[in-house]
Amino acid sequence: ASLLDADKGETRGLMALAAVLLGGILLLGLSLSAAGQHLPSGLDQSLYRFFQGLRTSWADALMVFTAELGDYPVTLPVSLMVFGWLLGRRNSSAAWHWSAALGFGMITNLLFKGLLPVSGVLEVAPGAPGYAFPSSHATFSTLVFGFLAVLIAREISPARRWIVYLGATFMVVPIAFARLYLGIHWLTDTLAGLCLGLIWVTALGLAYNH
Repeated sequence: ASLLDADKGETRGLMALAAVLLGGILLLGLSLSAAGQHLPSGLDQSLYRFFQGLRTSWADALMVFTAELGDYPVTLPVSLMVFGWLLGRRNSSAAWHWSAALGFGMITNLLFKGLLPVSGVLEVAPGAPGYAFPSSHATFSTLVFGFLAVLIAREISPARRWIVYLGATFMVVPIAFARLYLGIHWLTDTLAGLCLGLIWVTALGLAYNH
């Protein structure tokens, strides 16, 4: 209710939702760990084998480039630039929400990675980032490009806001698909990462716009 009513203030609602999400992650992590970490599922393995049968050299090159758009050497500089720009504009509210979006994503993925270490599928190259459930890249790219879309959309007319959100979708979905295609993540942890990021972006978007 506090997220939907500007007069009630947003902090309580955001803290309550954050506690629910973190509690859900803790419970799910402990449950899967107690159940013997029954991941990946049959669907995960079937989809992995399907994509491996489709791989070609030119498609691999394209997917590696796409997947790298969601890597931290890209998303972290973008995050710092946006944060600095918001501070330069003296928009402390937007800067606070931006920090909350990215900080929460980092905390939740570190928590889950500590609770539930699961073996990955493969690595594209030696030294590639390790596997984690949920997919930290899916979560972080959703947070970065999703909440950036929220910030931009607020500054333009309502009739054109769908273009901004569609652009964010065309960034996040190909990154997630590329990592599935390359076998870096299972479908389960990719969807979990996308959902976690989308829930938090939606909550912060409601709070910021009110």
